Amino acid sequence: MEYCYQAKSLDGKFVCGTKQAQCERDVILWLKSQSLAPLGISPKRQVALELRSLSGRIFSTTFLSRVSFSEKVSFFRGLSFMLSSGVGLRTALTVLLEQTGSRGMKRLVSAILENVSSGMSFSAAMSAFPAAFDSLCVAFTRSGEESGRMSDNMAALARLLEAKERLRKKMLSAMLYPGIVMLVALSVLIVMSVVVLPRFEGVFSALNVSMPPLTAFIFNAGRSVGKIWYFLFIMAALMICFIAAFRRHVLGKLFVDSALLRLPVIGKMIQNAVLSRSFATMACLLEAGISLPATLEIAGEVAANAKAHQAFLDIREGTLAGIPLNVMMKRNRLFPPAVAQLVAIGEEAGGTDKILRKLAENKESDLEEGVKRLTAMMEPLMVVFVGVLVSFMALAIFMPVVTAIESFT
Repeated sequence: MEYCYQAKSLDGKFVCGTKQAQCERDVILWLKSQSLAPLGISPKRQVALELRSLSGRIFSTTFLSRVSFSEKVSFFRGLSFMLSSGVGLRTALTVLLEQTGSRGMKRLVSAILENVSSGMSFSAAMSAFPAAFDSLCVAFTRSGEESGRMSDNMAALARLLEAKERLRKKMLSAMLYPGIVMLVALSVLIVMSVVVLPRFEGVFSALNVSMPPLTAFIFNAGRSVGKIWYFLFIMAALMICFIAAFRRHVLGKLFVDSALLRLPVIGKMIQNAVLSRSFATMACLLEAGISLPATLEIAGEVAANAKAHQAFLDIREGTLAGIPLNVMMKRNRLFPPAVAQLVAIGEEAGGTDKILRKLAENKESDLEEGVKRLTAMMEPLMVVFVGVLVSFMALAIFMPVVTAIESFT
């Protein structure tokens, strides 16, 4: 039978073609012998599968972005449980389709089940929906298909996704408190300047009270904001659009992410989050039997930081040239020296995945401590900030009142 295949070469180029073989596994073995990583394999006679894959990508981008994190974790956990119980893949997908209550997830599972029933591999069916299943999910699935450890890989994938979500929530919790305080403080300042203070200005003018410089500055600022508020709103919207467009560009995202890593306190927290997420991913992928170059490529994507992504790609190139992983880490400033030393020990002992898992746990603990320290540090700073703001506004109002009282006595 003739098969159509899509693969990726060592230098990152995509390769498509056909191969005559007895079964899909023979095509996979042939691709590996050619130093190609298989991405998708399907019988040539099923041309409709390619169209379905294309439509699946459009459908995924348009509709499946609403599939929640918890639904995906439940999907992988349920799949792992049923596969470990001896249930076939199609039957397991059918059961999950009946059990899910989410409309978006039901459409997703139904589309995957249709592709699998048509002869497409499970990993290829998942790769047709990149908005729902990223390269990490596809890599775990493909490794499970090739090694026969689908149930274990699905359980490991669910645990890894939960760990990523836990890290994301920790970073959000670190930024939530100061963000809310700043928003409330600025909102109060704008309301006071535009709505409240102009009324006091009328009273003071009627009393012929001379305005202190601070009060005059506040009143003038309030009048200016009231006249050009729409212009300021437009400028703020344009600035947000510019920043968003700048971050979408490769160089812009690299610049912003590099600057974030250099920030005091917050930069260290971002580094710990990146390393914890990436090391945990690498440990799971290596345990699943995925090659080190492919593992490094996926770990860079999972890092969610352009600077870290570039670092992992550089390390990948070095490992392809035969340079040990720990040596490449020593050459990159993203990785602390202690990390490279521990990875060297793991490589010598043949337990790189175990060392990486320990490092991921350690970096997650460091991140948690960093969140606690940042929260403890921000609380008094926010109190001082709000106190200064309130004092500033109070002085602006009460100084003319005191002047008026003195003029009457």
